[in-house]
Amino acid sequence: MPYADSVAKREYMRAYHRKWRAENPDKDKAKQLRHYAARRPDLKRRYGISKLEMDAMVIAQDGKCAVCEQPLKRVYVDHDHCTGKVRGIVCCRCNIRLSAVDDSEWLAKAHAYKAKFSCH
Repeated sequence: MPYADSVAKREYMRAYHRKWRAENPDKDKAKQLRHYAARRPDLKRRYGISKLEMDAMVIAQDGKCAVCEQPLKRVYVDHDHCTGKVRGIVCCRCNIRLSAVDDSEWLAKAHAYKAKFSCH
């Protein structure tokens, strides 16, 4: 539908996409994950896996984070920084937390900091 008014067109498109997402939640989730993966053309160079291999990992994990098992909104490739081996697909929160686990000195400091304020 052509619109002379860009605001009316924008509202029409928002309503259309909102309805489509509500009627097709599985397709919408797959579309979001494919969109994010398409923005990562360097998967092969950085991690040694293709987009298809990453998609297979997401499917094998039932679309959930390998650590917290929450549904993935965006995908992050978790890998060992020493060996480069891919461990799994994780969410943003777990990706950040796992990076802290690799730094044992920081992790010890973080535990000591939390212990100062713990109610236990």
